[in-house]
Amino acid sequence: MNPEKAAILYENPVASRIRFLKIAPANSRVMRIFNEPETSFAVSDTIPLDELFSAECGESLKDECYVLFIPKNSGALPEHDEALRAWIGNGTSLVDLGDKNGRIRWKKSCLIVESSEEWMQTMLPVLTEFVFYETALRNLEQTTALDLITVKQDIHLTHGVTGKDLKKQPHVNERTVHATRLRMERLALEQKFYAPSSSLSRGLPSRLIEQAGIEERLELLEDQLEILEDIYELANDRLGEFSYFFKEAWLEIGIGFLLIAEVVIMLFELQKL
Repeated sequence: MNPEKAAILYENPVASRIRFLKIAPANSRVMRIFNEPETSFAVSDTIPLDELFSAECGESLKDECYVLFIPKNSGALPEHDEALRAWIGNGTSLVDLGDKNGRIRWKKSCLIVESSEEWMQTMLPVLTEFVFYETALRNLEQTTALDLITVKQDIHLTHGVTGKDLKKQPHVNERTVHATRLRMERLALEQKFYAPSSSLSRGLPSRLIEQAGIEERLELLEDQLEILEDIYELANDRLGEFSYFFKEAWLEIGIGFLLIAEVVIMLFELQKL
């Protein structure tokens, strides 16, 4: 890194927007490349502080995050204290952690890092990874919550199947595959957070995972996805059974008609004699 550039960075707060894109624009600064749950490029741009403070720090940020770096012990940003508090907020949704190297404040897709520049450069890729996977987990939670609402219209397929319900077989097949994919995504996220080789499983990031309630959220999500999967597997079984017996019934009716026809023909032949 250019020493002059490093000095400027160390002496002044730096605001950045990190976007998670499917395709990285030409000449963009790509910090990380993620392959799950889908290929995404973490592209970083330096932005003015005013733009950072005007950004909403909440659920709506699904494809980007905002990071504010404040040099440790610099006393920077006194004129922005009020805007800073309004932006990151407080309360139960705010996670505030620190150690000898620095301090991290996180809420949803917003990060404030107070540290030395060296520590910031080391931690930023790891923090970006955390935000990316936590956002993916939030998206999965929201998708599952909607699925638990819509599944109510299919619960009757687990017991009271009728002939009219057979046309729903493609829908049930699709939802079964969908539930299985969601469960696979959940497992992949759990491995990203907790695999021994993961950079998130050590030091301050592991405390961030703990404070964000990732373990409890993954457990709840597992229970919810199990319910979805069980309902559609049972619906598939009931539809399959009904379809089998429906076809068997028509086959038996067909055989019955053939036997009747055969008897009629035999009687007709006997009459001719």
